Amino acid sequence: CGIKEEGMKVGMKKKIQLFLLGVVCLFFAQFTVEAKELEYEGFLYHYESSFFYQPWDEKASLGKEAVITGYVGNEKEVIVPKQIEGVTVTTIEDGCFKRNSYIETVVIPDTVTRMGRGVFFRCKNLKEVSLPYIEKLPESTFAFCTSLKSITIPYSCEQIDKYAFYKCTSLHTVVRGEKKEESLFWRGHIYESAFEGCRNLKNIDYILGLKKGALIPW
Repeated sequence: CGIKEEGMKVGMKKKIQLFLLGVVCLFFAQFTVEAKELEYEGFLYHYESSFFYQPWDEKASLGKEAVITGYVGNEKEVIVPKQIEGVTVTTIEDGCFKRNSYIETVVIPDTVTRMGRGVFFRCKNLKEVSLPYIEKLPESTFAFCTSLKSITIPYSCEQIDKYAFYKCTSLHTVVRGEKKEESLFWRGHIYESAFEGCRNLKNIDYILGLKKGALIPW
């Protein structure tokens, strides 16, 4: 009889554990990433959960942000949307425009704060890009963009990763964007190979007089 009671206790304990696990899964399910890729005006995207904390009123909340994962359009002039169905676009993922031979001009809104690696990798006809107020240009962002002639790096950019402009053979001018009023003085750096293969690059103006080909503080 004692063995039977012990077995019943163990079985009940397992049921309670499974029940609690189910409750936890249901609770977090509403905040999980909507992994299914959606399409909006040629852009592939999905939603991700985001956490917002407001220290001034000690409140925290969960929200949702849109992540651009790809572009399947064939337009020459592309404007990345600020919002998709009311949700703010904050991120452009790795290789979003990779090997797109149509795009020539791309405008990225300041709502975008993160860009992945190789976003414009081998976009051979890309000539002009308006960059948002980001903190760094990741690896191979513009690698093999052979039609890109000039670029303005936003003042907020503290780092240019390796091969960011690799083999941009037409690139001849790189300038620093204007400082926004709320910006503070900072120092960043450029990786040695960031401008490797940019054989026509003659003018680099970053206020502090940077030169290509070395790890230089800004």
